[in-house]
Amino acid sequence: MPVSSLLFDPLGPLEVWRDGRCVDLGPPQRRLLLLRLLLAERRPVPFDRLHEDLWAGRPPPGAAASVHAHVSRLRAALEPAGSASRVLVRDRCGYALLADASAVTSARFETSVERTRRLLAAGRAGAARREIERAMRWWRGPALADAADAPFARAAAVRLDEARLAGHELRVAVLLADGDAAGAVTAARALIVAQPLRESAWLLLIRALYLSGRPAEALREYERIRAALAEELGTEPGPALRELHLAVLRHDTPAIGGVTAPHPRDVAGPVLVGRDDARAALDRVLVSAAGGRSSWAIVSGSAGAGKTALVERVAADASRDGWRVAFTRPVGAAGEGWRAGPLLDGPGSGDACGLLAERLGGRPTLWIVEDLQWADAAARALLAHVATGLRDVPLAVFCTVRDADRPPLAELTVLLARLGAARVTLGPLSARHVERLLRTRADRPPRHGTPPGVSLAATELHRRSGGNPFYLNELLTLPEARRWGPGAAVPPGALSVLRAELRALPAPAREILSVAAAQSGHSGRFDPGAVASAAGLPLDVVHARLGPALDAGLVHAPNGYRFAAGLIAEVLLGD
Repeated sequence: MPVSSLLFDPLGPLEVWRDGRCVDLGPPQRRLLLLRLLLAERRPVPFDRLHEDLWAGRPPPGAAASVHAHVSRLRAALEPAGSASRVLVRDRCGYALLADASAVTSARFETSVERTRRLLAAGRAGAARREIERAMRWWRGPALADAADAPFARAAAVRLDEARLAGHELRVAVLLADGDAAGAVTAARALIVAQPLRESAWLLLIRALYLSGRPAEALREYERIRAALAEELGTEPGPALRELHLAVLRHDTPAIGGVTAPHPRDVAGPVLVGRDDARAALDRVLVSAAGGRSSWAIVSGSAGAGKTALVERVAADASRDGWRVAFTRPVGAAGEGWRAGPLLDGPGSGDACGLLAERLGGRPTLWIVEDLQWADAAARALLAHVATGLRDVPLAVFCTVRDADRPPLAELTVLLARLGAARVTLGPLSARHVERLLRTRADRPPRHGTPPGVSLAATELHRRSGGNPFYLNELLTLPEARRWGPGAAVPPGALSVLRAELRALPAPAREILSVAAAQSGHSGRFDPGAVASAAGLPLDVVHARLGPALDAGLVHAPNGYRFAAGLIAEVLLGD
């Protein structure tokens, strides 16, 4: 019979439907066997592995005979009598279940969720609502319920449970887009009952409350989750929640209404461990500005270093203390021109100081200029004009930038330095910082690694991330078994970013990096001489081709060449 005439449903206790009728799968061990084969996604599972997994590492002497008997009964249940087996097959390696993704409800659910997102992005809220409500009806209980205690199913169960929660969150966003704010509030509160510290659920609740005409209640709910995170985990809300809080304070309805359904990684708390000195430097700038003297800070660091997370944290605290907060992005990578924001919209540099002083009105104001590296000549000239011409006002300006010393920014940053601007440089986190973060998140890894006081988990996460907060946060979105070790995976967000950065390199540079990745081993270090020999190129050519990777921050060379993060070499080898 065609495999497609079967439907495998693991979204609850395992069910299999054949020609519209539910199949009797027999005793628990047989159901466990079928789930193990289903999770292999058409790949053969070796006989020894089946025995280990079905009996939790202690297969009895008769395990092989028991598995063969269960397979025989499953074939009789899944396929017509007397036909050759086409669903549950055996080869010399082991058994395989040849079920297509379209015949598994978990895959159908995930496809439906993505279809909902596309409909929502296209503005078809009604169709998106019908789609997501159909999708959520697939769930009958916890995924893979028959294998709740089986180690082989743990990672898949976590992933599917996360997909279910993300589906509920998407439904809340769809209800808001469809104009049902009251229904969205109810659905968001139900999510929070199930997951009290899930920031993405609070994000949706606060948004739904504001759009229901209840801004005061929205602010109270923000304070509730902020207090809960501080008490339970010792952390602050993540950047998405803080940004929404600021939007509610400003009554920025377009920004609040424009928030889309979050993925879990979008609301994960930012990595701010190891940034105490940087935070103190920015606080000193605020103190100086509060005294009536304009003060500037340049916050620099590589992509993913946590510049935005840091200034947003300071901005959120300043806002609670009564500061006005304004954000500006001087220019877009696509050349969108100067976006002056609420403080300076409209004027040229000639009257910018007078207009800004008038709008400040003596109120302490924090002005955040993001991604200064994209500033064009006009934007740089305006900032220089404000810095030199507007001194005795309660204004603090934080500029975030990747590299403040590169042309054409160097002239502006030298001017700001002469005027007393603070320079805050965010470097990689140390392995000890990663350990501290893990304990803050209550992951509490065992303390058996090196150096002393740093767990093996922290050491490996530091190696793979290179101490880059973005890569580290991405790794922490994975199930623990996928963060490091034999089951390590590259998180989707980090994979997309790294592929984009590698594609931006010249082709010869990418080719040399691929050879270096093969040579680097676990440490991430490589010898240009060995790379030259493997590539059949002169050493000076190899050094020249490594130049763009050094400029992009993908490779470091202070004491010999090494990849900035283990993930970079992993992506190169994987591709």
